[in-house]
Amino acid sequence: MTVTIKREPAKPSRPRATVRDSVTLGSTPTPEIHLFDFAMLFQAAPMERLERIKRGVSAGEVMKLAVLMNTSQDRLMKRLGLPRATVVRKTKAHQNLSTEQGERVVGLSKLVGQVQTIVEESGNLEGFDAAHWVGQWLER
Repeated sequence: MTVTIKREPAKPSRPRATVRDSVTLGSTPTPEIHLFDFAMLFQAAPMERLERIKRGVSAGEVMKLAVLMNTSQDRLMKRLGLPRATVVRKTKAHQNLSTEQGERVVGLSKLVGQVQTIVEESGNLEGFDAAHWVGQWLER
């Protein structure tokens, strides 16, 4: 008896956001990973995420992430263990968070990217907002 397995053709991947900036690692330029390009951040190699953290995470990006996740800034800062006064002060001064604090923000963005990638690979991403979904999941 012969068994035939029919495989469906691979779906073409969705185009990612264009990369505007680049960073040099050694002599090879690599695209900068933007904090809100969640899927790219999730799929990046660990060293690429580390370089992103070392370049710095702007305190203002925490505020934007809260909006994308449809949660309050205070709740997001509390979940990430970020002192509110520090984030507000650094946002006003257009400064970066500490490396440790930036690592937490990048980690949360990576989680959003993981959720986005799972849903994208499972089928229809239309109408699904991974950042909003993760925000609601954290609320529960």
